[in-house]
Amino acid sequence: VGPIGQQIQASTIHALCLKLLRSRLLDVEVIETSQQRRIISDAADEAYDLHRIPRTDRRRLGWRYWMGWVDWGKTEKKPSANEFLEQMQRSRPSALNNVLFAAIASEVLEMYNQTKGALYDFTDMLWGARDMLDDQGTLDSLREVYRYVLVDEFQDTSSLQHDILSLLAGGERLFVVGDPDQSLYPWRGADP
Repeated sequence: VGPIGQQIQASTIHALCLKLLRSRLLDVEVIETSQQRRIISDAADEAYDLHRIPRTDRRRLGWRYWMGWVDWGKTEKKPSANEFLEQMQRSRPSALNNVLFAAIASEVLEMYNQTKGALYDFTDMLWGARDMLDDQGTLDSLREVYRYVLVDEFQDTSSLQHDILSLLAGGERLFVVGDPDQSLYPWRGADP
């Protein structure tokens, strides 16, 4: 594509958000997956103990299961056990123990946020970038840099991600490509 190719930037939404945050001289330290795993596992064990779940039943739901719910809860801005329950009943209506799992998810989310402190995870990057775009001066300067935005695999974009991309692109400068039949992330808020 010639000289224009030198102006093209390609990244994941999370890498873009991290770049935006760091472009504003924010000292963003990203949590490692191994740290997340340890924090989530410890938080889940503590919640299991609180709810007297036998050790033999704990292996069925690994840390990634609870991390998925933590991501959903953070995207929804720290929901209560009742909000977790409503979402669980929508996403897994036939599952047993939704009430218990909703309580555990709420507790794991709270413990995770307290333990990780100021470290950024993927959802923090999204919210940080989204909040940054509320400043009109910042938004205008970023729109000069990102004149057009193309999103591939759009079916896996959450409403928060869509909001960031729409603000950044502004008007008619957002182009999307996707197939709703190939959505992989409805559990993470993707809604084709």
